[in-house]
Amino acid sequence: DLLLEDLKKTRQSTEEYQTLYLRGVSLLTELNNQASILETEGENITLNIQQYVESKRLEIKKYLNKKTVEKINNGSNIWQYTYVTRLHEKKYRLSPNDEVFESFKNDYQFMQSEWLRLKEMSDQDFELEKLEQFNIASNKYESAMLSWVNLNKQLVTKVLPQMKHLGNGVISSAILSAENSVKQMSDRRNAIAI
Repeated sequence: DLLLEDLKKTRQSTEEYQTLYLRGVSLLTELNNQASILETEGENITLNIQQYVESKRLEIKKYLNKKTVEKINNGSNIWQYTYVTRLHEKKYRLSPNDEVFESFKNDYQFMQSEWLRLKEMSDQDFELEKLEQFNIASNKYESAMLSWVNLNKQLVTKVLPQMKHLGNGVISSAILSAENSVKQMSDRRNAIAI
């Protein structure tokens, strides 16, 4: 009876562990998907604002005006902040830290406020198209980052600690079950011998 009870506990813990393991695999798969989106959309936001700024630089060579200079300066700020924001994103993914995540959020907000200011200055179809593409990509980028943070927290704070606890429990239970089996067999052998 004792052996059956130990086996039942071990089996139950193993099943719970398997469920957590599958949840962990699912979270890791989704983390990988979000990381791919971050890479793709991060490249898109940088590329769109780069194309915007470079087109304005070509334009200013032909005709110098104050508004174009302001667009270049503002676009260059955004371009710079795409790199700063992406740096914080990568830094956070390598070593999650609340301070780094706050820096990411602040830089992202600044980048978006500069985008809004640039959009209000822009009046050409090409400019508006590039800014709209930038906005779509940056929204996907932010969404992927927030999702990555949430999934990672679930994995690190819930799934992995429970897996460790259950894994240790399964091992302890299996060792205890084996020790009880050996003791029980030895007791039976001694009883038979007597």
